[in-house]
Amino acid sequence: MFRVAMSRLTNLGLTLIALLTVTLPAAAQTAQLTGTVTDQSGQVVQNPGLTLINRATGERSSLTGDDAGRFEFGEVEPGEYGFIATKPGFERQFRRLSLAAGEQREEELVLRLGSVEETINVTDTNETPPPVTMSADELARHRENRTRGGTIVPPIKIRDQSPVFPASVRGSGFEGKVLLDGLVRTDGTVEVLRILAEVDPVTMTTVYPDIARAAVEAVGGWRYEPTLLHGVPVDTRITINVNFQP
Repeated sequence: MFRVAMSRLTNLGLTLIALLTVTLPAAAQTAQLTGTVTDQSGQVVQNPGLTLINRATGERSSLTGDDAGRFEFGEVEPGEYGFIATKPGFERQFRRLSLAAGEQREEELVLRLGSVEETINVTDTNETPPPVTMSADELARHRENRTRGGTIVPPIKIRDQSPVFPASVRGSGFEGKVLLDGLVRTDGTVEVLRILAEVDPVTMTTVYPDIARAAVEAVGGWRYEPTLLHGVPVDTRITINVNFQP
């Protein structure tokens, strides 16, 4: 009789454990991820795009933040994740997260301005191309439109100068490329930060350094109306591709 009673109690205990396991709140088994997306000036980025990627399964969950830059992923399975925030005009923000069961994570993401890109083709000629400057009327129209811009107003080139084909390779059928990495400063000038040109694999020196010099000299004559972020001028990264061709 005692053995039967104990058996029943044991079965009852197992049943209660099973019931407790089944009815355990979902919040205790999953995680929650919330946060805010701001820009480099500290202001909120309205309606950012957010994507959460489970690194084990590849499963993606995507949503759009609200006008205050807030977002919320509820009932996320515990695990390792890739987390991406995007907004047109800004660089993509990526980070890795590890979420545990029951965790409530708050994340602050800061998006930085994206870069602009220019491509120039320079042909073999004896002529020195004159600079091209935007007319006063055109500039006035552009400036009026810029005051009506949104969060980001991209830069506008108001003075252009094409590189001169170097005399050292003129008439030789030379073809080469130079990549310049720089900044459009708030005063409208361009600062070259880095020069990438073809390199001789034996001597590890730049092939035809004259083409790099010609590209940098031309860019030094460029002028821009700078990028505006919330109406305030800011530095902007720029990539310049210069192609020298026969």
